[in-house]
Amino acid sequence: IWDEIAQGHDKYSVRLIQTVDAVPLAGNVLANHARFESSKALWTLWGILRQRLRPSDGSSNHLSSLELLTELSVYALHLRDGVSTARLLTMICALPQGLLESRVPDLIGAFIWPDMAASIELLKQRSLVYTTEDGFLRAPSAIAEYMRRRSPIPDGLYTKLAGIYFNVVAFDRSDLKGRAAYA
Repeated sequence: IWDEIAQGHDKYSVRLIQTVDAVPLAGNVLANHARFESSKALWTLWGILRQRLRPSDGSSNHLSSLELLTELSVYALHLRDGVSTARLLTMICALPQGLLESRVPDLIGAFIWPDMAASIELLKQRSLVYTTEDGFLRAPSAIAEYMRRRSPIPDGLYTKLAGIYFNVVAFDRSDLKGRAAYA
């Protein structure tokens, strides 16, 4: 997987793949990150995050490789793109069905977020979201579950998003079939 996505490997990429036990989702996400950052930089960041996220109470509880991978992904998004793309990932993970991609223009206008399309593309490039057959943007379940637990959507953003979401699903009963797809 790595070689197909990242165009080759080195000792740092081999270490990263071994660290995540060659789990396909983890390898795919890491390889997509390696298209933008060097595998040496990713390995260094992995080590920093692993140390930083180690429990301070001395317990043996630690993040799984997928959890650490999600932390690395969010941290890399913050470094590369500021808060907006990481916040979008949080929003997509918070929505029950994900985000209906055809409704992105509604969100761009509501949040005054002109670069949202670029943020979505970046999330797709990094394999953090994908488009389903029915047109929803969703995160892989392991990433979505972790984001909901570790990085909940802030209250103000949640309130605004809920208003938009409920407005999208509000409908006239005569148009039940047409609007049901948005619920």
